[in-house]
Amino acid sequence: MAATTIVFYGIRFEVTEDDITALESRTHPKILAAKEVGLEYYWGNFDSPDEEYVMFIGKLIGKIGVEDHREFQFKATEITEIEKLVSDRLRQVGIVEKSCLHFKYQPDQ
Repeated sequence: MAATTIVFYGIRFEVTEDDITALESRTHPKILAAKEVGLEYYWGNFDSPDEEYVMFIGKLIGKIGVEDHREFQFKATEITEIEKLVSDRLRQVGIVEKSCLHFKYQPDQ
């Protein structure tokens, strides 16, 4: 995978080594909760060659990189709609953390 920047609206979690097997098999409780209410998730190592595993739950806005989009744009009203959708659905599965817009660089692995 080439280097990319993930643009994601939602919440961010640190991933421990103990979580990786469940994430790879898509049986992690947070993945199941996201799927239950129609949210997206993204996880990976964001500090290659070292390790910093992170997971996002909410809405993937896009990826910017050589193998992805070079740019994209969206209106403030679109983010407002996404914010409401994500917040409402997170609450449905008992997650009350405040969502926000994340930009996270993921180096080439």
